[in-house]
Amino acid sequence: MNLNFLSNSVVSFLLGEETLTLEFISAPSDFVVEKNDNNLVLNVRKDITAQVTSNEKSFILNLNKKLSYTVSFAIRFLGASFNKISDKKLQLNDKYILEIDFGSFNFNDNGTVLIKVSGNNSKLKLYLENDEVEEVKGLTVEAFTSPSGLPTISFGAREPEFAIGTFDYFNESGDIDTTQDTVFKFPRLIRNGVPIISTVPAEYDTTYYSITDQNNYLAGKGEVSRTIYFKIVCNSVIENINVGAISKCQLKVYLPSGLDTVSSAVYVPMTMRYYNSVKNVSIYSAEYTFHSSGIHNSVEYVDGYMFFDVYAPVSVQRDIPLQFNFLT
Repeated sequence: MNLNFLSNSVVSFLLGEETLTLEFISAPSDFVVEKNDNNLVLNVRKDITAQVTSNEKSFILNLNKKLSYTVSFAIRFLGASFNKISDKKLQLNDKYILEIDFGSFNFNDNGTVLIKVSGNNSKLKLYLENDEVEEVKGLTVEAFTSPSGLPTISFGAREPEFAIGTFDYFNESGDIDTTQDTVFKFPRLIRNGVPIISTVPAEYDTTYYSITDQNNYLAGKGEVSRTIYFKIVCNSVIENINVGAISKCQLKVYLPSGLDTVSSAVYVPMTMRYYNSVKNVSIYSAEYTFHSSGIHNSVEYVDGYMFFDVYAPVSVQRDIPLQFNFLT
C-alpha cells in the first residue's frame, strides 16, 4: 500500500508525481485499528473508522460512522491550498480533487479541512483532477438506499412531519391505542402559544403528584430540576420497529443560552409508543431533565426561549435532469 506513517496520526503518500502529507487532527490515541498487507483501518475520530485504499492515482477513505446523526472530523494537508467547487468537492493544489458522497466540507487557509459526515457509510476520495472524466465513464447507475435504513421519500411525496407535546406525567405501561391516552398526563401550560417549561408542576393533583409537587404548585416555586416528558406524533410510519424500541430519530433540545439565543442541540433518544399503518400515524416518547436558573453539575442554566425539533435521517429523492456527452 502506498502509505507511510510519519507519526501517530500523520501519513504521507504518493499521488501522481507528488508526495502529500496528511494529518488526522481529530484522531484518538488508538489511531490504527488494523494494519496488515491486505487491510488498513484507522480511527479518524471517536466513532468513525476509515478503511484506506491508496494507489498512485487515488487515496480513498471508506468511512463507517457508528452514530446516527451528523458528526465531523478534521484533517490537514501540510502546505496545501484549496479552492471550493461545491460543498462536497474541493480542488487541492490546483490539480487534485477531494470529494465526499454523504457529507460536506469547510476549510481554512492553513490546509485544515472540517469534514461533516452525514451517511453511516461514506466515501472520501482524493484523486488527480485529470482522472475525473475516466471515473465518470466507468460509472454505473444504481438505486439509492438511505444509509440510515429509514425509507427514502419518493419525489413529490409528502415528507414526514412531527408535532411535539410537553407533559409532566408519563406512564410507560399505559395505553395510547384507546379513546383516552393513559400514557401522558398534565400537559405543560401554554402562554402566547408557547409551552412553559418549568420546575413548578403544571397542575395541582392529589392522585398523580407527590406531596412535594402539590406544595411546590401552591408555593409557585419548584425543585432544582424536573423531568419533562415529550409526546411526539408523526404523520406517517417511517420505521419498522416494535413498540418500546429505540427509534433512529432523535429529539433535539436547544436550551436557552442568553438573550434570544440558544445553545447547540442536545440529542435525546426517542422510543416508539404506538403506530398504525392504516391510519398512517406513529407516536414516540422522549424525556429530558430541565434545571432551574443557576449552575448545576458544572452547567449554567438560564431562563429564555428554547426550541425543539426532530432529527429524522430519511433521504428525499429529487428529480434532476442529467445529460452525459462522452467524446471518444
